[in-house]
Amino acid sequence: MEPAYRLVRVEWQDAATVDEWGPVSEVSKTKPEVCQTVGWLLYQDGLCVVVAGTVGGEDANSVMVIPAGCVTGVKTLGEVPG
Repeated sequence: MEPAYRLVRVEWQDAATVDEWGPVSEVSKTKPEVCQTVGWLLYQDGLCVVVAGTVGGEDANSVMVIPAGCVTGVKTLGEVPG
Protein backbone atom coordinates (compact mmCIF):
# COMPACT_ATOMS: atom_id res chain seq x y z
CA MET A 1 0.00 0.00 0.00
CA GLU A 2 1.36 3.43 -0.95
CA PRO A 3 1.58 6.10 1.76
CA ALA A 4 -0.81 9.05 1.68
CA TYR A 5 0.59 12.48 0.85
CA ARG A 6 -0.99 15.91 0.79
CA LEU A 7 -0.43 18.17 -2.20
CA VAL A 8 0.45 21.56 -0.68
CA ARG A 9 1.49 25.06 -1.59
CA VAL A 10 4.15 26.40 0.76
CA GLU A 11 4.57 30.17 0.95
CA TRP A 12 7.95 31.23 2.26
CA GLN A 13 10.50 34.01 2.27
CA ASP A 14 13.95 33.58 0.75
CA ALA A 15 17.06 35.69 0.94
CA ALA A 16 17.40 38.42 -1.68
CA THR A 17 20.55 39.90 -3.12
CA VAL A 18 21.57 43.11 -4.84
CA ASP A 19 24.40 42.31 -7.26
CA GLU A 20 25.33 45.80 -8.37
CA TRP A 21 26.67 48.97 -6.85
CA GLY A 22 24.11 51.37 -5.45
CA PRO A 23 23.59 53.88 -2.70
CA VAL A 24 23.23 52.33 0.75
CA SER A 25 19.99 54.30 1.17
CA GLU A 26 18.54 52.34 -1.79
CA VAL A 27 20.08 48.87 -1.48
CA SER A 28 19.17 48.69 2.22
CA LYS A 29 15.47 48.80 1.22
CA THR A 30 15.76 45.33 -0.38
CA LYS A 31 13.24 42.89 1.11
CA PRO A 32 13.21 39.07 1.20
CA GLU A 33 11.78 37.36 -1.88
CA VAL A 34 8.30 35.88 -1.41
CA CYS A 35 8.27 32.35 -2.87
CA GLN A 36 5.69 29.64 -3.45
CA THR A 37 6.55 25.96 -3.77
CA VAL A 38 3.99 23.30 -4.73
CA GLY A 39 4.66 19.65 -3.96
CA TRP A 40 3.84 16.54 -1.98
CA LEU A 41 4.27 17.13 1.76
CA LEU A 42 6.68 14.49 3.06
CA TYR A 43 7.44 15.90 6.49
CA GLN A 44 6.82 18.96 8.65
CA ASP A 45 8.00 19.91 12.12
CA GLY A 46 9.26 22.97 13.99
CA LEU A 47 12.54 22.88 12.08
CA CYS A 48 11.48 22.44 8.44
CA VAL A 49 8.89 21.64 5.79
CA VAL A 50 9.89 18.95 3.27
CA VAL A 51 8.10 18.68 -0.09
CA ALA A 52 8.74 16.54 -3.15
CA GLY A 53 7.91 17.22 -6.78
CA THR A 54 7.41 13.52 -7.53
CA VAL A 55 6.50 10.53 -5.37
CA GLY A 56 6.20 6.90 -6.38
CA GLY A 57 5.67 4.15 -3.84
CA GLU A 58 8.23 4.69 -1.10
CA ASP A 59 10.48 6.91 -3.26
CA ALA A 60 10.58 10.67 -3.80
CA ASN A 61 12.46 13.00 -6.16
CA SER A 62 12.97 16.77 -6.50
CA VAL A 63 12.89 17.18 -2.72
CA MET A 64 13.07 20.64 -1.18
CA VAL A 65 13.72 21.31 2.51
CA ILE A 66 12.45 24.74 3.57
CA PRO A 67 13.43 26.08 7.02
CA ALA A 68 10.34 26.51 9.21
CA GLY A 69 11.40 30.04 10.14
CA CYS A 70 11.04 31.06 6.49
CA VAL A 71 7.57 29.54 6.03
CA THR A 72 4.63 31.96 6.14
CA GLY A 73 1.92 29.45 5.25
CA VAL A 74 1.07 25.93 4.09
CA LYS A 75 -2.17 25.32 2.19
CA THR A 76 -3.51 21.90 1.26
CA LEU A 77 -4.43 21.70 -2.43
CA GLY A 78 -5.41 18.03 -2.54
CA GLU A 79 -4.72 14.56 -1.22
CA VAL A 80 -3.76 11.22 -2.64
CA PRO A 81 -5.23 8.29 -0.68
CA GLY A 82 -2.89 5.73 0.81
